[in-house]
Amino acid sequence: FVSLIVSLFQLDLEMSFTTPDAVMSLIEQLIQFCWPFTDDNICIPFQRMSYSDAIQHYGTDKPDLRSDLRLKSIDLNQINGSSDKSCLTLVVSQQKSEVNQKLHNFMNSIEVTKRVMNF
Repeated sequence: FVSLIVSLFQLDLEMSFTTPDAVMSLIEQLIQFCWPFTDDNICIPFQRMSYSDAIQHYGTDKPDLRSDLRLKSIDLNQINGSSDKSCLTLVVSQQKSEVNQKLHNFMNSIEVTKRVMNF
């Protein structure tokens, strides 16, 4: 029986005359060094994107990058919903929190499957 004690830590960095890239690089190396309890190697540098790219392509500033579901601009003046088969209409009748929870559960199930099947 192993007892795990979960602790939260805060790391304060004091760096003079640095750049955002230097800070992110240092944190990436620190995370890579401190994450020995997984079989997966943590590859650095981490994927980065600008705020505007995240909003434009994913509609949020914290996109879930486990699957590449990007937003696509559609000109509504050029779509005939009754005859255009490239247009899919989806009506969501549930609350936003319920939809978010179902998406979160689905994405987690993909991660579990990948781990079990050694992807």
